[in-house]
Order: sequence, then C-alpha cells, then structure tokens
Amino acid sequence: MRISDSLLRRIIREEIENSEGDQSPAQIFDNSDRAYIEKTLATRNPSGSIQAGSVFMKPQTFESLRNAPWKPLYHESIKPPAIAFTAPISGVLGIVPAEDLSPGTPVKFQLSHGGTGGKSGRSAEVVAQFNSSVGAVSETTLIAGPGTDGKGYVVWTFHPGDPFPQSAEITMESVLEKFPDGRGTVRDAIELGFKFIKRVEMLPESSRRRLRGQR
Repeated sequence: MRISDSLLRRIIREEIENSEGDQSPAQIFDNSDRAYIEKTLATRNPSGSIQAGSVFMKPQTFESLRNAPWKPLYHESIKPPAIAFTAPISGVLGIVPAEDLSPGTPVKFQLSHGGTGGKSGRSAEVVAQFNSSVGAVSETTLIAGPGTDGKGYVVWTFHPGDPFPQSAEITMESVLEKFPDGRGTVRDAIELGFKFIKRVEMLPESSRRRLRGQR
C-alpha cells in the first residue's frame, strides 16, 4: 500500500522529534566518525583536497557544522529512518541530471559518501568535469540516520541545497564488472542507471586522453 505524502511527512516529523535531546544535531555530530566528517568536508569546502559535487561558499569545519543553527527539515526525498535538518550555510550546487550533459563527457565512478560507499559500503556515484551552470543556494542540508554501533543517530551526509531524490543503489562491484578502471562516459553512466552526476574540478589527464581515443 502506498503511503500518502501527509502520512510520510508525519512519520519523518516524528523521527526528527524523537531525535531531539540526546539526538540533537550537535549530538549527532558527536556520535559520528570524526574522520568521515573531515573527509566529507574535503569534498564540500572550496579548494578542498578532494572537492566534488556541491561546495560551500566559505570553508566549514567540524565545529562550525556542529554548532550551526540547524532546524528540522521535512522533505519527500527523506525516507525513514533517515532524518534531515537545514541551516543557513550558503553554497553552490555541483550535481546535475546526467541527461543534461553531453553523452561523450568523461566520468569517473567511485564510492559515494566521501568514499565510504554509504550505508552498505558499496554504493557508487559518478563525477565529471563540467562548467557549473547552477546557481547559488543559501541553505545546507544535513541527513542523519541510525549508526551501526548502537550509539544512536550519526551523520550520513551533508551538502548545500535541498535533498536530492534518492535513486536505487548501484554498487561499485557492478560498475567495475563493466568498467574495471572505474572510467567511462556520461552515456555509460546513464546505461548503468545513474541519474545524477557530480562536478569535480578536474579528472585525471590520463582518463581524458584514453576516452578521447575511444570516441
């Protein structure tokens, strides 16, 4: 039976309300793996060492995110047991629908969520080099969910802008079966089922040369 939008919002609201107190955003950050937060920051901060996707206008730290004025966010893309919060931290979006890019654009397949592969540890994402054609946003989203060690809710991810529609998981193993070096094109990504592609400043030169030679 399909859950109505109003019921789904109520369920999400209850999850967030139940997360308050011991599971406040500050506590959620304290529950989380500090190394994972720092690695994700390296993808979100301008000039980060592994910058990819949406980035903040100004560099953030673990402490600035932990102490930000987060408010509960109810969004159709957030499915229980995940919960979400929003804070006035500006940034620039760096993810676009795959169909908006040229089919021959080179891409790299990699583990999602800062290299952790998400909840399963196997989830893949796609990144590519392309000019940003999206505008600035004034809010940042924090998505949290149950941890695996019984300590309560932990940070799953954070990014400028609203939550993105959730797609079916595509594992890194299934990608590497067809593209052993983790390289391909937008056309390849679409055929694998990816609907969104993240922007990076640059792909390795070797991959761009190899893909140009294939076309």
